[in-house]
Amino acid sequence: MKVVVVGSGVAASAAAIALRGVVGCEVSVARGDAGGGPPVLALWPNALAALEAVLGSQTLDLGSCSKPLERLDIRGRSGELLWALPAGSLGRGRGPFTPSRLFGGGASPVAPAFRRSWEPRIVDAHLFKDKLREAAGEGDVTLQPGSDRPVHFAAEGGQPYAPDLVVLADGAASPSRARLASQVKEAEAQAAWARPEEATGLVALSGKVNDPGYARTRGLLGPGTGCATQGDGVRFGVVRSPTEQDQLVWYAFLRADMLPHPSAELSELERAAALRALQPLHAPIAEVVAATKSIYARELKLRSPAPPWVATIDTQHVLLLGDAAHAMMPDLGQGCAMAFEDAALLRAALAKQGARAEVEARAEALRRWETQRWHRVERVGRLSAAAAVLGSVRAPSMLREAAIRGPFPFAGLAAFDELLDAGALELDPVPC
Repeated sequence: MKVVVVGSGVAASAAAIALRGVVGCEVSVARGDAGGGPPVLALWPNALAALEAVLGSQTLDLGSCSKPLERLDIRGRSGELLWALPAGSLGRGRGPFTPSRLFGGGASPVAPAFRRSWEPRIVDAHLFKDKLREAAGEGDVTLQPGSDRPVHFAAEGGQPYAPDLVVLADGAASPSRARLASQVKEAEAQAAWARPEEATGLVALSGKVNDPGYARTRGLLGPGTGCATQGDGVRFGVVRSPTEQDQLVWYAFLRADMLPHPSAELSELERAAALRALQPLHAPIAEVVAATKSIYARELKLRSPAPPWVATIDTQHVLLLGDAAHAMMPDLGQGCAMAFEDAALLRAALAKQGARAEVEARAEALRRWETQRWHRVERVGRLSAAAAVLGSVRAPSMLREAAIRGPFPFAGLAAFDELLDAGALELDPVPC
């Protein structure tokens, strides 16, 4: 079976690596413009479990581009600590803060999966992307629009290359999905693929600052700690760079009316507007942002993740994977994790079916994969959306912070127990 994976980010690289582990799969990659992306990623234990399944016998040095996350502090507008998420304990599956012990239950259903100490990691996103890309290989085919075949590729020297399966992993905007929507055979898939992105009402900002004195002198960040602050319609988060100890990496989400139509790199006027929005939050947030030389922004847009994610064009199967299928709010740090899970389970589905199976049998395997993934992605997306609402709603600080102090830690730990359950992936050994 000939497979082409389209995309330049971590989802495409993970899919290419995973499918090369299936006997009988000839996998090529069509790379495009890598674009921007966040400066750091959070890799929770379920992401690390899925990544391990994707890599198979390959190794990837995460230590050179990541550091463990022991704790995530949730602070209120004035800086008071509302909740300290015990990230490291949750990941290692031991210690007093595991959900099963907290609620008086027996052994946690996820504990066996965590015996290998899958600690949550904060990862330099660009270095990590480069490492995965190196493992997956550079692009060896190119997409040829306007040919006589809807999804047509050319190999080296311009030789036509016609795959049996095309995996579109080219991000939430997915130009490939938009371009091919009108050509899919199934009316339901055609409508789903053509659905436009919709504004979330949020603008995402990010930046790096090389002077950590602000955080050090005010005790904002301890070793292995991240900090997320909830304001009135504003959220701010900061961690130490996993590769530069004297560097802070921060992000913020603002309501779109606070910073309408921002440019990719903020102008001086836009910087001033962002600072005004963040000024009411506790120190040293405004100082950190003011000291940042370049601040990058993007309007946060999503599209409905409803399937189908698998369609037929001509005699080829075309499949959406990662953000191209199910981009979600970034609040629980699960976007990258869901892409890795997609790739790991796609590998398992095709390995179980057999790469040389008949077209109809392969189509049925892909549909089963889609159904299995939708069940989990829908739950994770719902939890992420709920966290986003809690963080960005315009409400008196007292009400929001009372909710975070009160029932939210218990509900949050229960949600994380479900979120991070590597057993939910059903990653049985597959023939490779």
